[in-house]
Amino acid sequence: MAFAWVFLLIAAGCIAANTDSSASALPLKTLEHSSRDFRTRRMNLLTLYSPFYVSEGNESHNNRTWSALTSWEKLVPRSHIILFTEDSRSCSWLRANGFDGIRCLLTCTHPQIPRQDIGCMTSTAVNIARTPFLCMINSDILMMPNFKEVFNRVFLEEEDLKEPFMVGRRTNLLQNVRTDFTSQGWPARVLQDARENGDMDGVCAIDYFVHTRTVWDYVTMPGFVAGVWRWDRYLLSEANRHDRITTVDATEAFTAVHLQTEEYLPHQARPYHDFNTQVLLMYQGLELNDEGASFCFPKKKNSCALSNSRMGTNKNKTLRTL
Repeated sequence: MAFAWVFLLIAAGCIAANTDSSASALPLKTLEHSSRDFRTRRMNLLTLYSPFYVSEGNESHNNRTWSALTSWEKLVPRSHIILFTEDSRSCSWLRANGFDGIRCLLTCTHPQIPRQDIGCMTSTAVNIARTPFLCMINSDILMMPNFKEVFNRVFLEEEDLKEPFMVGRRTNLLQNVRTDFTSQGWPARVLQDARENGDMDGVCAIDYFVHTRTVWDYVTMPGFVAGVWRWDRYLLSEANRHDRITTVDATEAFTAVHLQTEEYLPHQARPYHDFNTQVLLMYQGLELNDEGASFCFPKKKNSCALSNSRMGTNKNKTLRTL
């Protein structure tokens, strides 16, 4: 196991293209960097990938996307950000707003619904990323700089973890304008705003999942559609139930700020929300309550919840809270 980690942590390359209609796999031998890069540029080991779209005429929506992407590029090189969309206008928006170098893929549209297929996204990202670690994240999540410290602790410093899988609950914050990144004090301002005016979402409201390249060897990701509920609780509960995976709850260590606008729709009011519910029932057989499944309890095991910022109980599992 230790030898495998040493091999994978040789570091990351870069992806140069802006817009692609397809993606091809890269051999693992391309995961090359010097040991000096490993020590001094650790976020070169991570690729962020996300479903993505812009809304013509909806500046509030586009402002939160701009803010999220700007915070991401402060953590990782632009070449380590992969966005999935079904609309070429979204890729054009990236270039028009100065995000050259971010990879925009016109692929993984669901075969039944005009949204991204999350199962396709996960496999495609692993195939084309040149980094040993990846993070599936929603494109309205503002990333704080201390994410780097939390990432390093979980994936580079904790030697006794099994297959680490880092998640955390989101804090909702109403924001219609672009975040001001012009001063070094922006993280403190955003966090203060989130504490005073935001609210932490439910126990299964998870908008980022940091994982190794091999986690999908143990967890099957069905064809959920992006932009509506259910897929996050499915993924969390599946990870919690697998003995090979160590789920790490980073809620208390890292604040994932979920930017919302005044037009933000609850998931049960969004198109295609019933589709994901049916996929969830098909794969996990969950008993959903009238409130829309505040928790995800499989029939035989209580394996989901981040209850009180701690992971659910599976007595044969290793679960960590930072």
